[in-house]
Amino acid sequence: MIYRTEIHEYLKMCFQTTYGKSDDVLIHSKIDKLVEFINDGKAYVFGAFVEDVMIGFLWGYPVKGPFETVFHIAYIAVAEQGREKGTGSKLVSVAEKHARTHGIHHVELIVGVDNHNALEFYTVMGYGQDRCIMRKRIK
Repeated sequence: MIYRTEIHEYLKMCFQTTYGKSDDVLIHSKIDKLVEFINDGKAYVFGAFVEDVMIGFLWGYPVKGPFETVFHIAYIAVAEQGREKGTGSKLVSVAEKHARTHGIHHVELIVGVDNHNALEFYTVMGYGQDRCIMRKRIK
């Protein structure tokens, strides 16, 4: 993977936003799995570039459910220089087009309720709430 370093940084951004922390060992393991999944045709990565510089990426994969297959966006991140310029929208649009060309009619993703920027972004992109994940910390 030519862009392994960049993808590492983007995954770090995703983990920081979602969990408030990141772990380099975990990220390296995720990237190793990603390479394996790509080679097996189980995952897809779309990149946004300015010249030869990756300014954003999206990692997604099809998920077979009991009644349909959906395309799940697992990770998306855009560098500061690509924000507010349509980079994220283009990445999501490319993933949606990929899903459509493979006969998949729904795209799903998970966003934390406190991630207001992402919630607004996906709402503008036409996404709406479908299910609710509830969590309880037990001791």
